[in-house]
Amino acid sequence: MADRVAVDKVTVGEKKQANPLEFDLVSAAQNELGYTALHVIAGPQANGIAVRVRATDLTWDAPPTEARKAEVTAFVVYYDKDGKNLGQHAKEMTIALRAEDKVNMSSMVAADMEFAVPAGTSRVRVVVRGATTGKLGTADLKL
Repeated sequence: MADRVAVDKVTVGEKKQANPLEFDLVSAAQNELGYTALHVIAGPQANGIAVRVRATDLTWDAPPTEARKAEVTAFVVYYDKDGKNLGQHAKEMTIALRAEDKVNMSSMVAADMEFAVPAGTSRVRVVVRGATTGKLGTADLKL
């Protein structure tokens, strides 16, 4: 089960096809290429992995003068020193900004993953996918 992400399957004719969301997340997590459509940075925190996404890379549901929201899916995979997958977590989340929140080109918003990091983890791969556009961003964290 550690090698799969639990998502719904869609049926096309007789074949079952993987959900496009699952395909995007797993494909980006299983290699070391940098995906840069979303600028993502990651770092350790006491209760999981701190994830930040550049605010201007996201698609918001309202103009900057109003309260607004953006939806993302974050996927974190933990690897040991030999590249073995030790576990993974996916989380859909809504990021909210108030009307008074000012955003510039360097503003980052939080998409933290609050899960215990498995013992023996030496590398963490973080994938963030914008729900509206499907844009991907990745960050790698060495522990």
